[in-house]
Amino acid sequence: MVRSSRLRPVDAAVRFAGVLLDWRGTLAVAPTGAVWYVETALRRLGRQQSGEQVRSVVDQLHSVDHREIASSAIDTDSARHRAAYAAWFEAADIDSELAAELYAVESDATLNPFASDVGPLLRTLHAAGVRVGVVSDIHFDLRPLFAASQTRTAAAGPT
Repeated sequence: MVRSSRLRPVDAAVRFAGVLLDWRGTLAVAPTGAVWYVETALRRLGRQQSGEQVRSVVDQLHSVDHREIASSAIDTDSARHRAAYAAWFEAADIDSELAAELYAVESDATLNPFASDVGPLLRTLHAAGVRVGVVSDIHFDLRPLFAASQTRTAAAGPT
């Protein structure tokens, strides 16, 4: 065990060359709750989104084992991720059109908005010359989302 007297505080002048940030839960706020996903999928399909209809689908989903989709083990491969969700939707007797839309909602990066402090954080890091890397085990490509965000920021001008 290292004695605390041997530890020195980090020097304030220490500069970082780069930082790694995770996507969901760090840079982006993931929508939570099955109700939100179901409402969004039903709306996209032009289906009824009454509380009763949404609750019915949510109940179907919760009526079967969904531990695999809650496991980070499926995040190691996009095909495995898709297969796990497909198996869950099938076990819950979700029709194929709704199942496809539920997966599309879950996989839509634009439905995971940046956290409110991400813009200032990234601008501060950029101004300090700190390189930023985004690491994630997310099952979709984040690059288009960041490119679109850069385009919108450039068009809006300095903040």
